Amino acid sequence: MTTIAAAKQALRMAAPVVDVVAGARLLRVPAANAPRATRIARPGRTLRTFDFGHVGNISGLKNFTQAEADVIGKGVTLVSGATHVWDIPGGSEQIILSGNGGVRVSFLARNGTPLVDTESGVAGELTVNVPANAAMVAIMCLGTVPTDAAKVAGFGAISLAHAPQGSTPVVGWQIGNHAPQISGRALLTRGSSLLLSTHHVPSHGKQKTSDALAQISYALADQVGSETRLPTQIDTILILLDRQDADAASAGDLAIGVTGAAVQAPPLLVAGGNRSGLLYDITAHDGKAVNISVAVGSLEGWALAGVAGMQGSAQSWAVRWNGKVPEHIVPDGALTPDGALTVRITQSQGVLQ
Repeated sequence: MTTIAAAKQALRMAAPVVDVVAGARLLRVPAANAPRATRIARPGRTLRTFDFGHVGNISGLKNFTQAEADVIGKGVTLVSGATHVWDIPGGSEQIILSGNGGVRVSFLARNGTPLVDTESGVAGELTVNVPANAAMVAIMCLGTVPTDAAKVAGFGAISLAHAPQGSTPVVGWQIGNHAPQISGRALLTRGSSLLLSTHHVPSHGKQKTSDALAQISYALADQVGSETRLPTQIDTILILLDRQDADAASAGDLAIGVTGAAVQAPPLLVAGGNRSGLLYDITAHDGKAVNISVAVGSLEGWALAGVAGMQGSAQSWAVRWNGKVPEHIVPDGALTPDGALTVRITQSQGVLQ
């Protein structure tokens, strides 16, 4: 200050310098009473064809009739976040996808078990051959992804390579997510699949059905065990557990099995209240495995609250979470809210009749 007379006689001092601590960083956390980010209260809708005995309105009947004609003709539109499940007629059919975005194509057996599950980018047109033993196909539009996504293909590849802006690439599921249930024991979760130990039959429109958009917490309510299939491109496996019975938990009422990869044991533990997170570093991948299977079972001690696959070491995730389990890890819904694809089912000899 040179314009103030009193400041001319003041001693000049340098600004204080903050000490540098190796490995430290500044973390900004919201106040305890700060409002949390809101989410839409309406999770989604389930529309079922009238051939399943579902009662609907005239408009819905017309839409389904038109969709059945379009899927073997000019094509049916699939918007971001929507999943279509179609029966595949006999023969050597092909799935032709056109547009610009990400798509997940899951070929299913007659009982709804996923046989071949891939995510790909569509840049113009993409043709997918139907396996001979497939009876149904579930097609999910993942939204608009970068143009280079057409070069990425594989199980969970798009979900890992093109995460929503501001989020971290994570695949899997957790309590609170919604996922398309394609059979009594299988759900299509983000970049992964969840297989239940016993059948879960939710109610839709006062009718029992195994084909609906299900809340995962309801599907797991009475399950003793489950299996989660994750992509092979992950580096760390996260298992979220809620303690139900302290005595049973301390007695070792928990079984965890991983196939398709070797993991480092014991895992890193992050905990908060009754919820615990086990972080397993993957030390080696099985070159012949098409996915990494994580099976978790407990009779009374623990309730499974989520299984996720992430890129990066377990230590880096534990440091990022500061030793506590975050409230929300796996995003819900599509990768982006915009984008659409056109789907056609054809044969090499011509359109299906």
